[in-house]
Amino acid sequence: MRNIRLLGVLFFASVILFSQLPLQSASVVRAEAVTGDPRLDGVMVLYVDNPKAYVNHQFIPVDAGDGRIAPLVKQGRTLVPVRFVSENFGATVEWDSAKNGVEIVRDELMIQLFLGESMMGINGLGKEMGAVPELILGRTYVPFRAIAEALGKQVYWESGLIMISDRPITKEGNEDLIQGLLSMMKVEKKPDPAKPSPLPDKYPVMLETSGPGTVLLQDKKVYYNDGFDKSKGLFVFTYGQEGQKKRITQDTTSSMNIAGDWIYYVVPNTAGSYGGKNPIKKVKKTGSTPVTITTDYQIDEVVVSGDWIYYVSNNYSTNTAILKRVKTNGSGKKVLQQLKDGYITNVQVSQGYLYFLKKSFCGYGKECSLVYRMKPDGTSLSAVNTKEYAVSMQLANGKIYYSRFHENLRDDSKDSMPIDLYSMEMNGTKVTNISKNAMNPNDLYFIEKFKVHGDWIYFGKWDGLYKMRLNGTSMTKLADVSNPFNINVIGEWIYFRNTANAHRVKTNGQEHKTLFW
Repeated sequence: MRNIRLLGVLFFASVILFSQLPLQSASVVRAEAVTGDPRLDGVMVLYVDNPKAYVNHQFIPVDAGDGRIAPLVKQGRTLVPVRFVSENFGATVEWDSAKNGVEIVRDELMIQLFLGESMMGINGLGKEMGAVPELILGRTYVPFRAIAEALGKQVYWESGLIMISDRPITKEGNEDLIQGLLSMMKVEKKPDPAKPSPLPDKYPVMLETSGPGTVLLQDKKVYYNDGFDKSKGLFVFTYGQEGQKKRITQDTTSSMNIAGDWIYYVVPNTAGSYGGKNPIKKVKKTGSTPVTITTDYQIDEVVVSGDWIYYVSNNYSTNTAILKRVKTNGSGKKVLQQLKDGYITNVQVSQGYLYFLKKSFCGYGKECSLVYRMKPDGTSLSAVNTKEYAVSMQLANGKIYYSRFHENLRDDSKDSMPIDLYSMEMNGTKVTNISKNAMNPNDLYFIEKFKVHGDWIYFGKWDGLYKMRLNGTSMTKLADVSNPFNINVIGEWIYFRNTANAHRVKTNGQEHKTLFW
């Protein structure tokens, strides 16, 4: 009884403390007024249909790999992605494929959830959630109140606003804060993610931007460079209406990025001038006269991030690969890194850093590299992991996915070497061999090009296009096309090419079509 009274006193005191903080009139409060408010220390704020959360006084995506993932209401229940909520409160989340469920661990707490079952396990004791966990868009969704309370948190809900905290949250005395959060977090109503449209708006630009047959997406428009017939150039069509395509420019393009109203691309060197200088250009998505931003030696890779363009220039007369940056208006060009007798590839931008490979010969006619990162101004260069060498690399789902040789075979120039798929955290920890979980790991040898998208890895082999889960299981053949590459996942479709044509097929392997672009 004494403990119950003590808890009551603490609860009452915390409510008073929460309500004693400075107030503003709810009628005049602005969204900006709540940013930095000390009452939000340690509070997670989410909003139904909003793909961003406000945590520790900053906006972060609910899912870095898929902008469609957001809290949602289904049959009167507010559901949230279990991984985001759990990991942001210090728990680890693992998918148990054998039990078709999720295991959440934090210190001595273990929570078990199973798809289709409304009972959750908390350290071995069952507790009813009131709704079943569901797999939506490849993510496990659960009732927000059930998972928050299982983690020992307090919750508040109003008009789609979700607040999760270590301390009780009451409306009384905090009307200004709640009104400000509603203004800040409210978004236009989007389609229910449980019934997604085939093509979401503002889908992230795919990372495979080099070469002909590249396909990118923005605002329900599909942009692609033909490349098979160099006179055709760059096209756009509304999703699902390939027959009504429109040419944006007749320039031959070998790389493509979309940022804002502009398409940025490289015009490759013409036959016979390989190794000479070529330009980076930009053209409006609606079509305009192309503008040359900069010209440099043999530009191969281009990544646009904010006001900057990062690109690789290869000067073959000096055998030097140079990573540079230039502003989108052509000013501020700067050398960031140089590599003699090697290549700089797989340039990507994430979390305020540039990630890339500095590849050089490492056996059997292959090049590999440590995964490096540095600040966008070229400072603070370091290897993410000093032991892991990558042949290719992609950043996705807050991790680094990479293909690599076994270290014991790296310098072997006599024998063919397997290339396995691995993943590690962005800081180089938790190195995981994905290939070893495949039914037949030999099937995954020599995979250099792949695309991580959501919960799946898409890749090509000599005999077709395949997918498998992030843990290497459930390998499935999607299309009988030899040696596919330039794989881009857009909505429910995979666009890819081989040496003859462009193709598309649904992510479930249905409706394969040769596009003859």
